[in-house]
Amino acid sequence: MFTLYHTNDLHSEFEYLGKVFAYLKKHRQADDLYFDAGDLLDLKDSLVSADGGYLTLDLVSQFGLDLLALGNNEIDLGFEGIQSLLDQQFPLICANIHDNSGQTLRGLPNKRVLTRQGCRLLVIGLAPYYGQGMRADSYNGFFKLGNLMTGDPFRALEDLFREEEGNYDVCVLLSHSGLEVDQEFLARYPQIDLILGGHSHDFVITDRYSQVGFMGQGLGRIQIDKVDGIWQIIAMDHINLEENYDQDFMEDLEKKRQQAEEMMSLPLKCVSNLSFDPYQECPLINFICDCLLDAFPGDLAIMHHGIAEGPLTLPVSRKSLLELFPSKLNPTYYKLKGSAIIEAYNLSLNQNHISQEGRGPGFRGHVLGTLAFSHNVLISDGELFLNGELVDPDKEYSIVTDDYLQRGTGYRSLAVPDDVCNYHKWFIRDLVKNYLDRQDIFIQAHKSRTMNCDLKIDVEGE
Repeated sequence: MFTLYHTNDLHSEFEYLGKVFAYLKKHRQADDLYFDAGDLLDLKDSLVSADGGYLTLDLVSQFGLDLLALGNNEIDLGFEGIQSLLDQQFPLICANIHDNSGQTLRGLPNKRVLTRQGCRLLVIGLAPYYGQGMRADSYNGFFKLGNLMTGDPFRALEDLFREEEGNYDVCVLLSHSGLEVDQEFLARYPQIDLILGGHSHDFVITDRYSQVGFMGQGLGRIQIDKVDGIWQIIAMDHINLEENYDQDFMEDLEKKRQQAEEMMSLPLKCVSNLSFDPYQECPLINFICDCLLDAFPGDLAIMHHGIAEGPLTLPVSRKSLLELFPSKLNPTYYKLKGSAIIEAYNLSLNQNHISQEGRGPGFRGHVLGTLAFSHNVLISDGELFLNGELVDPDKEYSIVTDDYLQRGTGYRSLAVPDDVCNYHKWFIRDLVKNYLDRQDIFIQAHKSRTMNCDLKIDVEGE
């Protein structure tokens, strides 16, 4: 008998891995395995953002991670980032990813056959392709910005089942596809003995399936043994890790965090501070709107105040920008009727609405916040004017925003389908970084978009 331990969706909660390390160090036997179903590496953490994951690679290698499925957060590293990790022998696995030209990544296996005590485990890795409601091709609008695309996992599975027929005893699917898609895999393919899932952040342990929540809710444990001559899964459960952290691991984590902090804390040239308020017009979110309108084609820019966690204050560094703008949201531009813009603006005046939590895909902030507009929008007596003309409810406008609002999160009238949008590979924090030296936009950000409302000037020299 041997044991398969697993985690999923840790999102760079490396402190939790200190508990995993302590448990495995005490209980793991020579033939036991440890898998992760993806979203282990998250750019929200400076340890990953500092150098694209190399510090993390050295950290993770200490506790014997055998295989890691490619989650959407690993894919955020882009083609070059993932290829670099593969070249350093990071144990990634994925059967349904390629670059934008259709080429597979060098050194990335679509499956592995691991042998333990004579048992041949066929392990297949899958990255997300289907969205909620089994909507196909839901992620490539973003993935392709990093020169990566995922393909239909059903086709990938069927090809592998044909190729590997008779060559394994137990089939394990390491899937970052989400519970809904995983359930369809189980219904279609009796060849699958076990799915270790992720992506949907569910806590489910049932027949042939295990997913253990989000950011360290549990360590999954699967026991495999030979019964009447056949290798079978004989037990499935999870472990609540109450043991102490492994001291050596935690000391190494602290050293690597210090290294990452040094890399990320180098000061960037920046014009001045920008004040912030989540619930009313402020220079920081005005600044983001004006950067969006300057960088991308559009009639006007719109941004939700919840994108920021506080004011922009000197000194500014990559570290402070990551802390200030933790959300992984991309500049997005598309067309929308004036009536939809007016509806969203009116909703942004509702204090109860804008005070709610801003939960949504890619969002890492705390509140929804009100809406801000680019400098060419004037608000007077509750009406919106664009370049001096009243916004026409029946006219179509090109807006620049982010994919949070494009999905209609918090402001449903701003939602449009992905396939009518253009996305940029920057996150909003990257946009801000590239405009830190633009004094003209800093000054412009202090010009109120609301008639008879003054904003405090805090640009140096003003």
